[in-house]
Amino acid sequence: AEETSAEETAAEETSAEETAAEETAAEETAVKKKKVNNEPIVDAATSKWASIKSEARKNNNKAGALMNSGCFVKEVNDNTLVIGFKFATHVDLVKNSDNGSVLIAIQDAVNKVLNVDLVVQVEVAEESGNDSNKNQNLDNDNQGQHLVDEAIKRGAKIVE
Repeated sequence: AEETSAEETAAEETSAEETAAEETAAEETAVKKKKVNNEPIVDAATSKWASIKSEARKNNNKAGALMNSGCFVKEVNDNTLVIGFKFATHVDLVKNSDNGSVLIAIQDAVNKVLNVDLVVQVEVAEESGNDSNKNQNLDNDNQGQHLVDEAIKRGAKIVE
């Protein structure tokens, strides 16, 4: 009878250790999820944008190509993530290509990577909070200047 109780005690201890380990793993998972969920969705999407693009490409090659064209997370309204594209043709392709499968592929990628349940909406938009457009316009004014400089070095004269 003593052997049985010793075996039962050992089994109970093993069971208690397994339960504690499972609870610890569950708590760690919950903490990880809380960290993501406490982060604003826009920040989470922006920080994981490369993963979202990669996942979209796995779902649909055209989705991956269009996402590489310079789109960005614009905002989140309620349960809708808005993605801004630079060109109207890209928005049209996302919405209408392959019977909407491109938009579905992007939405599935967003939801899988961020572990959320959002609807994705696309629109034409300028990048917000970014001075790169101003810098790009300045660069356009000086575009080709290096060629002019090189020509002058080689003896060219500016004619007005």
